[in-house]
Amino acid sequence: MKNKLLPFLIISSSLIFIIRLFWVQLINIDDVKLSNKNSVEKVYNYPERGYIFDRNNKLLVENEPFYDLMIVPSKLKSID
Repeated sequence: MKNKLLPFLIISSSLIFIIRLFWVQLINIDDVKLSNKNSVEKVYNYPERGYIFDRNNKLLVENEPFYDLMIVPSKLKSID
C-alpha cells in the first residue's frame, strides 16, 4: 500500500505545482504587470570617511569614489 501511495503523492503534488505556475504566469498576468511597475529604487549616498594620516603626517588612506551602475528596465528609454 505504501509503495502505491508515494508515486501518487509525487505526481499529484507535481501536477498541482504545474497548474499553479500556469495560473500565475499566464492567466493572472495583470498582477504580474502591476508588480513590475512597483519596483523600488534605492539610492545610497555614503559619507566620506575622512583621511587617515600616520604620526609623521603622511597620508595613509584617502577617499576614492566608487560607482555602482544598475539599469532599471522600467525607466529605460528607447534609443530610437
